[in-house]
Amino acid sequence: MIRLGVVGYGCRIHRLISGVFRQLEPDLKVVGIVDPDEVGVRRRLAASDGQDAIFYKDLDALVRQGKPDALAVGTRCNLHTPYAIKAASYDLPLYLEKPVAINMRQAVATKTAQAHWWNSPPVPTAATRNWRKISWGSSAAQLNPALLLRRAFKVPTPAWRQRSRRRKAALSKCDRSIFKRSDSTCLQLAPSSW
Repeated sequence: MIRLGVVGYGCRIHRLISGVFRQLEPDLKVVGIVDPDEVGVRRRLAASDGQDAIFYKDLDALVRQGKPDALAVGTRCNLHTPYAIKAASYDLPLYLEKPVAINMRQAVATKTAQAHWWNSPPVPTAATRNWRKISWGSSAAQLNPALLLRRAFKVPTPAWRQRSRRRKAALSKCDRSIFKRSDSTCLQLAPSSW
């Protein structure tokens, strides 16, 4: 059984834990949470975690008292780097929600703090188009060793979309704008030697 500590238990991290993590490790238990919205989090928690999860005021208390085997950070984007840097001092495996950082300064600070983990294999964490909105994407090559913004796969056009092309005239221009692309891009961190 993996005992998971979570910082920022929002909707995205909830879907990840209940959907992906539990498929990989059915006995996973969320044992500690750092989040100001205890009522909202308790509504999202699975029945199995609702009894075991204890809320802590900060990450230090969660690690000392909750004794998790791993940490997951799902806070607002601007808080990812401070929690990743603090989590590095505990030497626990860390899942850090995307985006890892919101600017180059934070990205370099996160990489420096987590340097001891950089020799482990990369894990693709998202298939998304949001990378176009990251202002520092063009300078990501400076963050060696990293390969960022690498096209990984193309998603086939779903049948419902093929049918909808025949009815395109019925959709407003605004509604059609969300169906313009069918490819996704995978954000992946990988050692530069790969």
